[in-house]
Amino acid sequence: MDFAGMPKNVYCRKASRGHDDPRANEHLWLMLGFAGETTASLEGSQMSCVPDYYRGVAGTAGGLCTGDWGRTLLHYRAKDNMQEITPLQRFDKHAHFLDVIEGKTASIADVHCGRNIVHVSEKAIESAVTGQAVAING
Repeated sequence: MDFAGMPKNVYCRKASRGHDDPRANEHLWLMLGFAGETTASLEGSQMSCVPDYYRGVAGTAGGLCTGDWGRTLLHYRAKDNMQEITPLQRFDKHAHFLDVIEGKTASIADVHCGRNIVHVSEKAIESAVTGQAVAING
């Protein structure tokens, strides 16, 4: 959402051994549709036998995705069939939170971004419950 903007729609599937709460999930697949032809996908699991997870965004001119448990960023460009692999530094969100609380640094979080994430998350839950893609207004 930082570089593609607010998504226009979301489709979400989830799997959970506990089905009593619509928010319960142990495996999640999420597709976000953005303006133009950009699509982002996210998968996360606590019960998958596949030893990796994936986050990415793909458009007609190129795409980005993570690999190696989020330790690398793969960048693809369609025009020259180029692939770049960039090692990523781990961001310690827990230490950052404590540093912010203790006044050692400014937060990288933004309240408007947080509200948008909650809004998209609520629409993802609606999609998981209904089994349908859900439009995101706003």
